[in-house]
Order: sequence, then C-alpha cells, then structure tokens
Amino acid sequence: MERRKEISRQQGWEYMKELAENKEFIETHTLYTPIPHKISRCINLGSTAKIILLDLIGYMGDEHYCYPPIEDIALNCGMSHTTVQNNIKELEEKRFLIVNRNYNNTYYLLNALHLNPYILLSEVLHEVRSLISKTGVIADRQRNQFIKRVVKSEIYKERLHELSKEYDKYLTVANISYKGNKLLKVFRGAVIAELNRQYPQIALYM
Repeated sequence: MERRKEISRQQGWEYMKELAENKEFIETHTLYTPIPHKISRCINLGSTAKIILLDLIGYMGDEHYCYPPIEDIALNCGMSHTTVQNNIKELEEKRFLIVNRNYNNTYYLLNALHLNPYILLSEVLHEVRSLISKTGVIADRQRNQFIKRVVKSEIYKERLHELSKEYDKYLTVANISYKGNKLLKVFRGAVIAELNRQYPQIALYM
C-alpha cells in the first residue's frame, strides 16, 4: 500500500505542464512543447527524427523559425552530430522542415503540415488498425505486423508518390484545390482489400 505514494494521481498532460513550470530548485527550462499525436505517432517517420523535430519546435516557441547549433541539438537529444544531420535530412525529404543553409542553419516548419503525405497515410493506417482491434479476430502483434507490411508495399509507395505531388502543388501554386481526399479513399480501400486477402476470417467483421 505504501508504494502507491510513488504514483502520480494527476492527469498526464497537466502533470507535464506542472513539471515544466516548477521552479523550486532551478529555472532553466520552465516551458513545454505541444506536439500533435499525428506527428509523435506518425508511421514511417523515424523515432530519432521525431525527437529532433520536437526539439526544434521547442526552440521555435512563439516564432516560426529557429537556428540552434547542430551540437546543441545533439546534446539535448543525446545523439551525435552526424545522427542529427542525417535525421534533419530525413525531415527535409519527408517535407516536415525547410532548412535555410545560407548562413547558420535556420529551420522552418512547412505550411499545411496537416496535408503532409506521411501524416495522412499514417492516419489512415491508424484508422484501419483501430478497426482491426475492434474485431478481436487477430492478435495485436499480427495487426501491427500487417501495418508494417503495408508501409513497405507498392500500395503505400504509389499513394505516397501521388500525395507528395499533390502536396507540392498545393504549397507552390496559388489558389489550387487539394485533391488528396480521393487518393486517401483509394488507399484505404486497397489496405482493407489486402487485409481481407491476408486474413479472410476478418472480412465478416469489417
């Protein structure tokens, strides 16, 4: 019974806010960084890249850019200089960041991140994952293995390519309408069809 004193009874988010604002012993970091689950749980964005992105957003604060030295990011995230550089390249390639290297590296988030193809496809996969869980037909490990196979499949790569072209047009062409919704519906249908093919017993529940 005594061990229960070790467990916080506060709500998770509220507790993190209180932890950030606590100044009882030291005042260096008294803020915290909000990050959507769409990013923190984005399938096919590496965990190291997510940590670095979170650190960069923390530096941005109420600005739309930041320019911390690579060595500072590496120290904050417990990584090497090379690891940080490689993962910043991943964030650039996957269109989460723009890096201006004309002077010191200056980092900007892209506009319309809610239309980032990696986020959109990830959200569809999480939706399918939830549907699979509700059926109770296959085990959690099988479910997640299926999702991982989809990410490596041609189905995923084709939609990613098409959504990336749509995203680029939306970001660069004024007053263009975004046509990604249809592509997402096609992707969702293809994933469900592949699920039914691999696990015929689940078809009755979908």
